[in-house]
Amino acid sequence: MASSVGMTICPHPLLIPADLDEQYRYVRIRMPPEAGEGDLSKIVSQIPFVPLHVSRGATMEVIGVTTGSGAAKLANARFEVDLVGSVDAPLLNDLYLLRDDRAARTGYLSFEGQSSRFSGSEDADRLLLATRDGLLVALPGGTSVEGYHFEEARHGHNLKLTADVGLVDRFDLQPRAASFLQTGMDVPSTALGKQELDIFASLSSSDIETVVDRLSGKVPLLDGSTLRSRHIQSDDNIRAVREIAARLSSLSSDIDVRLHAFTHEGRTLYNVEAELPSQQTSEIVLVTAHLDSTAAFGTDFEPVNGIAPGADDDASGVAAVEAIASVILKLRSIAPLRRTIRFVLFNAEEHGLVGSKAYAKQQADSLAMIVAVLQMDMIGYNVKPPRSWEVHAGYWPVPNVQRRSLSLARTVKKLSRSVSRKLGQPQVYYSKGVDDDRRDPAEGRSDHASFHERGYAACVASEDFFPTPTQEDPLPDSEGNPAYHRPEDTFIDPVYAADIARVIAATAWVLSRQQPAT
Repeated sequence: MASSVGMTICPHPLLIPADLDEQYRYVRIRMPPEAGEGDLSKIVSQIPFVPLHVSRGATMEVIGVTTGSGAAKLANARFEVDLVGSVDAPLLNDLYLLRDDRAARTGYLSFEGQSSRFSGSEDADRLLLATRDGLLVALPGGTSVEGYHFEEARHGHNLKLTADVGLVDRFDLQPRAASFLQTGMDVPSTALGKQELDIFASLSSSDIETVVDRLSGKVPLLDGSTLRSRHIQSDDNIRAVREIAARLSSLSSDIDVRLHAFTHEGRTLYNVEAELPSQQTSEIVLVTAHLDSTAAFGTDFEPVNGIAPGADDDASGVAAVEAIASVILKLRSIAPLRRTIRFVLFNAEEHGLVGSKAYAKQQADSLAMIVAVLQMDMIGYNVKPPRSWEVHAGYWPVPNVQRRSLSLARTVKKLSRSVSRKLGQPQVYYSKGVDDDRRDPAEGRSDHASFHERGYAACVASEDFFPTPTQEDPLPDSEGNPAYHRPEDTFIDPVYAADIARVIAATAWVLSRQQPAT
């Protein structure tokens, strides 16, 4: 690396100091109650500083990278500043938030939690801080986050923190932000005609099953090879990317398919993007899922050569995205799109929402007019009645983002009556307060979260993964997939998955037919 040959290195271009002897530090900033976000933006604009993570609760917390002199100026501005990790740690480490869901239930001092592993000599140096969102851990370059897959972890078990100026100077608060980010997502009418309903009904279980079987290794791909895994460290990951891109391209010459490259753990990885453009507006509806898989809960799972079929997680979502694209193509014969619909499959979700964060950042940097994000993550597991499912819209940090996301989720719920009556209506989640027991349990835990932090309306549909507490039953059961993150994740109910896909397809269509805000 550069430092080994005497070169001066810097964590980020915005942190290049005038004094080359300047040192770099991770910091955690806590906003005093009387301070506003404008105060923080003003101060950090005057010092070398790059934010990595913003958390808003009773007080606002920002984790970032700055210089030694920058940390001193933050303290002088009366912010509460904690220096995190060793001097120059940002030069050689990646920062992650690890969520220990067992410990969240038992308390971080309980032996039942997994956080106690950091008492070991090697891991102790990596644990920097326990925050409201998880354990802040620094992993040296060349060290994979794969080894920190805590027992009983739920969706979004870890989150990679990446340098991102827009996290403080928020996209949805910038003066130049597009006006649609301040408008509601309420849909005046969800009525569908008979021809539309007939087309939605054509989305069948076989459409889902065909794709899931290919991506989970049950049958060969279009190129004749067979996948063992879609894990990002497996050579099969790029084969899965090519398969998905080829299948989307084959649907129609009207679909523009592109690969979106990003880097993670020294690898170049790819998201897959397919677009059906509208000539009427620049506004966009996204229909998304994640394409990678893992079997980290399996015994002695080996990421490079191990088996990680991920039929439910999330080949079911990928299959639904393709099926929805096919349906939208048929619907265009009835009426043209008023808004562009873009189908995006994200990579490296299992390693901390890495692909979606890279994609959402790129879109926000270009002021992309994304009016809605409809994510599907694990929509295939259902064994016992009722055929329940969930839609999550929670985003406590910014009420306006949650309000628009909740309107989107409620549109999904309304349309379930029209196109998938046997499925029933979804449980709609949102965050009612800062306390954990009042937060949406999927907040920040799937690829929709990458868009929330950019100010976009987004929600995620899933099977009955999270239990729903009630006054009568505060600790209810859910029907989460017992093969979650295991090599046994080979089963889905394609009829159930198709029912959910049909509802998301109808939502995307209704949104694409609305009169644009601009």
